[in-house]
Amino acid sequence: NLVRDEYERTKDRYSTPEERTIEQLNFASREDAEAAASELDQGKSFDELLSEQDKTAEDVNLGTFSKASVPDQLIADAAFSIDGQGGTSGVVDGAFGPVILRVTSITPGATRSFEEVELEIRQEMALVDAGNILLDVHDAYEDARAAGDTLVEAATKQQLSPVTIDAVDRTGRDPSGQLISDLPERATLLQEAFEADLNIDSPPISIGSDGFLWYEVNDITASRDRTLDEVR
Repeated sequence: NLVRDEYERTKDRYSTPEERTIEQLNFASREDAEAAASELDQGKSFDELLSEQDKTAEDVNLGTFSKASVPDQLIADAAFSIDGQGGTSGVVDGAFGPVILRVTSITPGATRSFEEVELEIRQEMALVDAGNILLDVHDAYEDARAAGDTLVEAATKQQLSPVTIDAVDRTGRDPSGQLISDLPERATLLQEAFEADLNIDSPPISIGSDGFLWYEVNDITASRDRTLDEVR
């Protein structure tokens, strides 16, 4: 099953890592830190250690992190080795000296199941396939033009339906002054068409993921003043 294979290959995209809120209490020396760790083992609370240093939980709060996002890897390893919410670590040699950690909150990681993301994966794979087909059509059309096919001939070979606009001015209006409402990529098409020479194979206009717009100028009617009868 190609969809399931894609799920297994990209499974990390559908996973949310475990996050922990970490507090870090710093000590002036490792001896002080080890003495505090011993007191914790004997029943003293982490909050009591904070009070002894005249600190609050807010003062020592590092923040909430996934393991990969903790700036100090030693701190990350120690914090994510603590068993359970409210647990503390032993002495950890952090980047700025010895510390003891407490984890105050744990949000478990989760992975969305295949059934939850199957439709999403199918849509993404379909878009990739469509993009590849679009590029194949582009290349085949350009090859046909290079081999001497007209725009209509090259388009027909790719099962595209050429559209002829009998006449349009720079503002997108026909000879009667009516606005032509269905011009694709109106602003870009009009600008480039009015700068193009007759019967020249111009570069296509990219319309993003929707494809390409090829155009060709078949005739040019010079500007003139309309007659009285035309405007009466």
